[in-house]
Amino acid sequence: MKNYIKYIIVFGCLILFTFIAVNVYLGNDFYSDGVIYDFVSKYFIGDSLTPFIKFITWFGSTIGIISLGIISLFIF
Repeated sequence: MKNYIKYIIVFGCLILFTFIAVNVYLGNDFYSDGVIYDFVSKYFIGDSLTPFIKFITWFGSTIGIISLGIISLFIF
């Protein structure tokens, strides 16, 4: 059973991804999106957290991805 657990997790993630992808393609809204956004905007968005979020967001920029790619090449 221990050997099959990773396959069960991968299969479950694949099903969840497919469900989300189909709903996004069809333009359906998720009720949970509004609930999660309300929670995050109420408890997490603030002036003290903005610099940290900008730092994290930098990793998704072109320069950030190229930099991380070059660093990864040297590490691995």
